Amino acid sequence: MKYHHSKKKHEDNIKAELFLHLRNLGIPCVLEYRHCTPIGQRNCRFDLVVLDAQKENIILIVEVKNGPNTIWPDSKQFARYSKFNVPVWCITDSRAAKRMAEQVKHNLDNNLSFASSFKFGIGSA
Repeated sequence: MKYHHSKKKHEDNIKAELFLHLRNLGIPCVLEYRHCTPIGQRNCRFDLVVLDAQKENIILIVEVKNGPNTIWPDSKQFARYSKFNVPVWCITDSRAAKRMAEQVKHNLDNNLSFASSFKFGIGSA
C-alpha cells in the first residue's frame, strides 16, 4: 500500500513529539487526560498535562492545534480551560516540541511560574 504524505501536521503527531521530549527530560506528563467536572458542567479532555514531581497535581495544560493560524487564546476552549487556574500553553507545530519541552524543564529547574498563556510554533517564542 502506498503512503500518501499529508502536508498538514496531525495533532496526534505533535502530541507524540512533545510527549517524547518531555519524558526524555524526566518530566511527568500524561496524554489525553480526561477531567471530570461537577454534574451539569462539560467535562474536559486535555491533549497533554504536565504533572508536578510527586505526580499529584497538574501544573500545566497543553493544547495542540494544527497550524500557526489557530486563534489562541481568544477561544471558548481556552476560556473554559483557564477556569481551572492552571496555566494553558498551546503548540502548533511538532518542530516546536523540543523548544517547549526545554522551556518547561527550565521553568521547573528554576522554580519559575508558568505564563498563563503561551503559544509555541514556528516563528514564535
